[in-house]
Amino acid sequence: MSAIPRFVPALRKTESAAESVYLSFTWSRRKLVLVEGNVPVEDPRTLGFVITEEHYLGRLGDLDVHAASLAEDAELPEASSSHELIALYGTLPEPLHALAGRAVQVVDWARTHRFCGACGTPTVPSETARSRVCPSCKLEAFPRLSPAIIVAVERGDEILLARSPHFPAGSTGALSTGLRGSKARASRTRCAARSWKRSASRSRSRALLQGG
Repeated sequence: MSAIPRFVPALRKTESAAESVYLSFTWSRRKLVLVEGNVPVEDPRTLGFVITEEHYLGRLGDLDVHAASLAEDAELPEASSSHELIALYGTLPEPLHALAGRAVQVVDWARTHRFCGACGTPTVPSETARSRVCPSCKLEAFPRLSPAIIVAVERGDEILLARSPHFPAGSTGALSTGLRGSKARASRTRCAARSWKRSASRSRSRALLQGG
């Protein structure tokens, strides 16, 4: 089995890698754009894309990784298509799919923090951190990269799965929840048990045990 390349996050390039990969998203639907079924490995502008913002994320092995946001009314060039990230699970290489999750959060944060939340002044990118700064009141806004865990509920060689109406046909997933307030201070095991029981009872017809 080949080793998974290591990702090293960075704000800007220190030196250029031999190749780059561009994770580009449509402006409003947050869909990843592929060209001929693959993530573009050249600047999307050379392919006819109209990009409003670009963010350098870091290096994955020997690849420089960029996130980009397409213009709101941009037409996708021929041979390109846009996809929900969940529909690409198992299709994209795992490291790229994980980075696409990071990329869409950075792109969405930049799009929704173009103006200061305190005084309304247009913000500018920081020179020293991945943040946007208000030149008027100096408020600094950072991306909210939402951490998450998935707890597998198993019985022998079976695992509890469920499906949501927005999943692609034939797809299932583990039950998940968020931890906030008092739930975050309780035992993680108790939280997980309480959550999956509640979720499974709400969607009893959709929950199933699947053998390995």
